[in-house]
This record gives sequence, structure tokens and C-alpha cells, in this order.
Amino acid sequence: MVAPEPADQYNKFCSHLIPKLLQPSLKSVHDGLKEEIHTYYDRAIRQAIVDYILLDPNERQRVKIQHVPKTFRLRTIRAPIAWHDTMDQTKKNLLMALHANNPIMTSLQTLWDETYAHQRLVSYQDLIQASLPMIPHDFEKFIEQRVNQMRQTLISQYV
Repeated sequence: MVAPEPADQYNKFCSHLIPKLLQPSLKSVHDGLKEEIHTYYDRAIRQAIVDYILLDPNERQRVKIQHVPKTFRLRTIRAPIAWHDTMDQTKKNLLMALHANNPIMTSLQTLWDETYAHQRLVSYQDLIQASLPMIPHDFEKFIEQRVNQMRQTLISQYV
């Protein structure tokens, strides 16, 4: 008998997902993911138990296993890549400059996704109501006016 996984393990996993991935329309994906997590957990626990038992020489002799094969790490051998160092340095610079790992940035991104992601700089309804076709100068003014309205909305509500 294998110890069951903690009851809240899947809920802890789901707490790290963004809200868009928790929609009811993705229930079949979540069910498959939950089953996969259970399968991998069960296999890992069983493998750990067998590995632990086989550490004891007396137990290996009792179950008639003389030699346990060593586990080798998978290694990938490849030729050097000319751009690797540049890419690695750029990645470090971006992590420092973009603050992508800052929790405040994550909460701001979540706020944006939940509140303002549905808004558009120029809505389709505004374009339908406008008298089209327009000359380019009037169209440019129309777009600029809509962009300024959206800018004022974001400044007054978001900032």
C-alpha cells in the first residue's frame, strides 16, 4: 500500500495558475492533469520505496538481487554555440532590468488582466458608428481622439 498524496496538493498546484487557466471550459484538461499528477506521484513513491529497500545488502540478498544497476544522469553533448554567452548575459540583464520576478509586477499584471484586458484603444463599435470611409486626416484625428479617451480612462482608474 502506497501512502496517498496530500489532499490539498492539487489545490496548491492550481493556486499558482493564472485565473484564465482555471476556466470551466478547461475542465477536461484539468481532469487529465490531475490524473497525470496522481500517476506520477504513485510511480515516484513506489520507485523511492524500492530504491530504499535495495540500499540494504541483506534485503537485496533476501529478494535475490545481486547487483543493482547504477543510475546515470542523462547528459547532452553538443558543440559550443557562438551566441550562448551573449544570450546568457542578455538574459541576466533582462532579469535585472525588467523586474519580471518582482511580486508587485505580477500583481499589477493580474490586475490588468482582470480589469482592463477587455478594453481596446479603438473599439469596433466606435468604428461602425463612424461615418466611413474617411479621408486619412479625419481618420487619424478619430483614432487620436479615441486613444486619448482611453488614456484618460486608464490614468484616472489605473494610476
